[in-house]
Amino acid sequence: VEFTRDIQPLLERSCVACHSGGRPKGGFLVDSRAALLKGGNRGEPVIVPGQPGASPLLQLLQDQVEDQEMPPLGKRARYPALTRDEIGKLSGWIAQGADWPTGATLHTPSQ
Repeated sequence: VEFTRDIQPLLERSCVACHSGGRPKGGFLVDSRAALLKGGNRGEPVIVPGQPGASPLLQLLQDQVEDQEMPPLGKRARYPALTRDEIGKLSGWIAQGADWPTGATLHTPSQ
């Protein structure tokens, strides 16, 4: 799994619009590896490099946490849920250590 080819487009399509900028939802940013390791208002990492099973982000994206589905159910027309294949890529990326290339920048989708 390669970040810029496989992961960056997923984050840009379904996550970055709500989880970037000065007031990210839940205090959680997805715009850098450091932000994913920091987590949001709870202060817990949402990914654990090398351990996809211990990474809460995957549970949220698979709708395993009631009332915390990501993207939120009511916003999926605009920000599509990840497919099973896409979640598999994200899981593989985390298993590989969640490498984030230097200089990789996420872009907010056009309104």
